[in-house]
Amino acid sequence: MTNNMKKTIQRKPQFRTQVVTFEDSQHKSIYKCPASELAKEFIKTIPEKEQANAEYVKDVFEVLNGTLHGSSIEYDYLPLPSVEDKVIECLQKRRIDQATKWLDDFIARINSLPVTKTLPIEFLTIIARSETCDFESARCLCPGLIDLIPRNVLCKNDNWIIIDNEWSFRFAVPVSFVIFRSIYSIAVLYQNLIRLNASRNEPAVVFFKSGHKTYYIPLKWSRFLTQLDIRTSTMLRWETAFQKYVTGISSQLDKRVPDRPQCRTAFFCTNLFVRSKLTHLSLLRRAEKRAARFIDTFCNHDRWLKP
Repeated sequence: MTNNMKKTIQRKPQFRTQVVTFEDSQHKSIYKCPASELAKEFIKTIPEKEQANAEYVKDVFEVLNGTLHGSSIEYDYLPLPSVEDKVIECLQKRRIDQATKWLDDFIARINSLPVTKTLPIEFLTIIARSETCDFESARCLCPGLIDLIPRNVLCKNDNWIIIDNEWSFRFAVPVSFVIFRSIYSIAVLYQNLIRLNASRNEPAVVFFKSGHKTYYIPLKWSRFLTQLDIRTSTMLRWETAFQKYVTGISSQLDKRVPDRPQCRTAFFCTNLFVRSKLTHLSLLRRAEKRAARFIDTFCNHDRWLKP
């Protein structure tokens, strides 16, 4: 039997969980367990969320439901790729159109869920920590599946399965914010890959800036954001607030959207960085070979072997 463990140590104590994988010759299971005493109550709320979400999304998605054992939840292991895996695989093969198609299908499914048009007061108060907003109402998911992002949806032919339902709420969450987070999560984690895909035929456009760093997305993805009914700058603030809600840590960097679109067709710094890394590894390999030859000579030279 083998087991692996992954902890979420950057969260507030009441939200800290650990995922343990157990595997034997016949079965493989995943257990979600509390990583602190305070997180036990949080774990116990997840099965109820899964059942509510399964009923809500039943015409569009499936939901992976777990079984509560004391203060741990057992899940069947599903050896399936996520939507994010599919998108990244396409980017690695420099197939922007196919990556965009995966996101198109994913966002279309989100938009086909039942929505309520309302002012999400609880979301604004509890998560966004905002006393004012620049809209009177918005299309909302209720329950609020705030973490319905490509990483948390597995693909099995036409069946798309939602996993990791811990960040869903009973109150309404704007659909636009859920879609925004889908693009945001990929842009932040795979920024170098996005930059390497930029070309004259497939330019990249500025998504947002954070401190001295600029985050880009493929130009073809920008329509996912322009079709939303809430400003990107507003949702950037919400994302920062949500991360603070989960971790208790507030980002010191101000995230902002440029005043006008800015496109790039190449990122020479990124390419030079990659080349310099390869050059560094090449020099390192040469140094290792020289050291090996020196050691071989040192150990086998006659004057070192004679008494």
